[in-house]
Amino acid sequence: CLTFTISGNSGEIWVPEGNGAVTSEPVLQEIPETPHRIPAEQAVSTEEKTESTSEKNAALEAAEKSAAETAKSAADRTKPAVPVPSDRPYEEMTVEELQSAILEKMAKNGPVTDRMMRDVTENIWHDSLVSWVKSFR
Repeated sequence: CLTFTISGNSGEIWVPEGNGAVTSEPVLQEIPETPHRIPAEQAVSTEEKTESTSEKNAALEAAEKSAAETAKSAADRTKPAVPVPSDRPYEEMTVEELQSAILEKMAKNGPVTDRMMRDVTENIWHDSLVSWVKSFR
């Protein structure tokens, strides 16, 4: 077990020698600099850049609008598909009723994401759902 102290914003490469010892002799490798030039056939005119930027802005606006609609539809989906009976104990409820009860409790605690919805709807095990619904405050 070896411990090394190096100064901040620096680094060293340690390489084991043939007999297992470690050396800190620097191994420098020259990396040739290459100029960053764009070939003429890849150059983009100013007009094409402006059109590209306008298209990107339109795409961003559409994505933001879609995200807002998705959030609204996610809120609508959290409404229980099956009414939850308040007079029956959880152990006597059906799988669908338990799933609805879980979604109601999740919605009271904050926004319900698509992942949360999927986790609830994919769980079809009665005992697991009973434990889950009882775990909420």
